[in-house]
Amino acid sequence: MLNNNIHHFPNAIQVWLINLKRLNVNVLDICFENLIDLGSHVFQDNDLNELWNSIKAQLSTEKPVVIQKSEQGYLIGYLLTNSSSSSLIGLSIAPPISEITLELVRTSMGWLFYEQQSQKLQHAFQAEQLLEIFAHVINQTQFRIAAQEWINQTTTYIRNQFPHYPNIQLNYLLIKDKQKVQWIVSSELSWTEKGAADMQKLNEIALQTLFLQHELHEEHWFGYPVFNQGKIQAIVVAKDRYFEQHDSHTALSLYLKSNIDLIHPLLKHWHQSEQGLIEHSLKSGQNLFKKYSSDGHYTWKIITGLLVIFLLCITLVPVDKLVTANLNVEGKTRWIISAPTQGFIQQVLVRPGDKVKKSQPLIQLDDTDLKIQIAEQHSLLDQAQHQFRVAMAEQNLTDSGLAANQIKQQEAKIQTLQRKINQTTVTAPITGTIIDGDWIQQIGTPVEDGKELFQIASQDAYKVILHVADKDIHFIQKDQNGVLKLTGLPDQTFPIRITRITPVASVQNNVNGFKVEAAWLDSPPALTPGMQGVGKITVGKTNLLFRWSRDFINWMKLKIWSNW
Repeated sequence: MLNNNIHHFPNAIQVWLINLKRLNVNVLDICFENLIDLGSHVFQDNDLNELWNSIKAQLSTEKPVVIQKSEQGYLIGYLLTNSSSSSLIGLSIAPPISEITLELVRTSMGWLFYEQQSQKLQHAFQAEQLLEIFAHVINQTQFRIAAQEWINQTTTYIRNQFPHYPNIQLNYLLIKDKQKVQWIVSSELSWTEKGAADMQKLNEIALQTLFLQHELHEEHWFGYPVFNQGKIQAIVVAKDRYFEQHDSHTALSLYLKSNIDLIHPLLKHWHQSEQGLIEHSLKSGQNLFKKYSSDGHYTWKIITGLLVIFLLCITLVPVDKLVTANLNVEGKTRWIISAPTQGFIQQVLVRPGDKVKKSQPLIQLDDTDLKIQIAEQHSLLDQAQHQFRVAMAEQNLTDSGLAANQIKQQEAKIQTLQRKINQTTVTAPITGTIIDGDWIQQIGTPVEDGKELFQIASQDAYKVILHVADKDIHFIQKDQNGVLKLTGLPDQTFPIRITRITPVASVQNNVNGFKVEAAWLDSPPALTPGMQGVGKITVGKTNLLFRWSRDFINWMKLKIWSNW
């Protein structure tokens, strides 16, 4: 029964059973657990499995072999131990059984154990060789040299480790576009003629492999496709006479697959990095076009559609062309009040920000000296009047004339002093707001005649002073409209119109520009002169793209011109 189903066991188990049969050991069935890399297997007969479970409970390091009689013969259990793990093997053997049979089975199991260890060592050696080949490849400087080194090193290893393939030749080809193959390198061959018979056959094998989308086994040839994301990117073609004698090349195929899967990603990226800028651009363009022309990639298509709509909007939809400038609000009429006479500050009645009415007192200067002087002049006036009355009584025309002149002079001096006394109370010439002049901390200090005391802005009208940068002043013209926002009223906009452009440049916040006056079109809010904000003047039509990039374009024009 076991001989008919032996093919489904691993190769090592198959060889082991064949050797036992040659030793006249009739094995009916086997089971094993944790046998190196072979996994586990159970008996096909349930009764044997129950008996096997009872035998497993008896196995130990002190009792590594247990034999029990079964319905078909004998069931033998073995415990194999090593430093890292233990394995269990059960054999159902037909009678007769003897000590020699048991010894033969035990010896053969030792062979099986060490055969598996040998295969593990072989795999480790192959892994070491793959890493060594990878190191040789990665130390090269160019893609084709690296590919040549990889093919040569791999060919040498196969010839040494697989004696059935002493003359094997390996070829590496890349897939271009969809159905085209490009020869890159061959073992022990740095270049070849395109019309050579071997090259034509090589291309034929590669194309067949590409068409079949799987491994190709043909007389003298073996083709292996290298896949990435479901597409063939390269093909490795092997040539040797031994391929015509055997249909299966499992060991060699496994090694080639491991080798190619390790090295090809490196070579692929290496080859892409050596492509020129134009080829990279064309390749990227083709890949991008495929995303939009093929099914799927809906995220890319949606994002691209939104981007196209956005670009159309910012380039085709017209918007106002704006010039932005900082601004200050000033009163349309502004009075500067100076000291009418020299004196000492006696009382300060207003401060900046106060609203005042016309003729309202602002500051009081000390008038003590002036009052003393006017008292003296009144005394002299009384004396002159007395002299005039005496001269008239005596009918002395000369003295009366002198006294009359003296009276007129004293009256003029008194009027002058009285006017100065009246001027010591400085009043507002207009109704408005005090915007400059804070003397509250200087009471008692002297002021000179003509010194500026206050600035008053009228409340009946305001004007807007914009500071337009010199790079934008050529756009500004009289009667252009715009809007502004004040720092204190950021939620409201107010319409304005340009009324005057001052041709004198000034610097504010390290920006050279010109002062531009604008008038309110509607009634302004309750404002205080000196408020600041930002104004935007409409100077034409443009699109959003140019509006956002205008400063950068102007900067680039200036830089290019200055460095040309």
